[in-house]
Amino acid sequence: MAQFQPNVINGTGGWSGFSQEPKKFTEAVNGVAMQYLDTGNPIYAQDAIKNLRRFADADAFRLTGKTNASSYAAGQVTQFLLPAWQVLLTYPNMNADDKVTIEPWLLRMVSRTQQERPDRNNRNTSKAMTRVFAGAIFNRKYWFESGVRDGYYDQIDQLRPDGSFPFETARGQWGVVYQSRNIAHLLTIAEAARNQGVDLYSYAPNGVSIHDAIRFMIAANDDNSLIDGYAYRRRSVFNSSACGQQFTHCVDLVVGHLTWPTADPSLRSSRL
Repeated sequence: MAQFQPNVINGTGGWSGFSQEPKKFTEAVNGVAMQYLDTGNPIYAQDAIKNLRRFADADAFRLTGKTNASSYAAGQVTQFLLPAWQVLLTYPNMNADDKVTIEPWLLRMVSRTQQERPDRNNRNTSKAMTRVFAGAIFNRKYWFESGVRDGYYDQIDQLRPDGSFPFETARGQWGVVYQSRNIAHLLTIAEAARNQGVDLYSYAPNGVSIHDAIRFMIAANDDNSLIDGYAYRRRSVFNSSACGQQFTHCVDLVVGHLTWPTADPSLRSSRL
């Protein structure tokens, strides 16, 4: 695995605020962890743990400013690290000192992703997804339940009858891309919840569910004019391939390598 240096997330912007290196590091760790999952070769687990320990010792990815962009960027980093860590926990020879150093750092990372609450769009769903991950992996009931509530329930509650998300389709030419990104986060939350014995796929308080959101995304990808009536600015050139790439990533994430913790009854509640 390539050598990366611990970094700080700049509060002045998203990825542009601190370069692509943190993202590349977390993707590399995730990739090595998934190689361990695929092959069982301990070299991969040892490599990933060694690099996580370096970053944990440095308390990497501290935020230099409390902005939506910086906390969202921290969330993007954490969303790659948490599934990787869940896989690495299956490595039987992990050093106890590594575990007690890395886990508190990951928990701090989760807290950093929540420092600012963005609008009720896919960024908020993304932050909620991070809480669901952390709640399931670290048995934090509040994080799990609040992630489901603020992420999944809130988004489905605001769906229009045709399955469109108001805060995504309002964004003009990229409306379908953001619709698909939101769906990707929601499906990931739903799969994590399903492993905890919670069915979110059937949640349809207004007669509209995640299934309708997917139908709208597919229809709007074929007929971009479906977005026009909702966009706050006129749609110009639409990049439908970006929508396809985003949804493909979603499918890979949900049905591919990502694994989930064993169901823990303590995470369930009457609210779910």
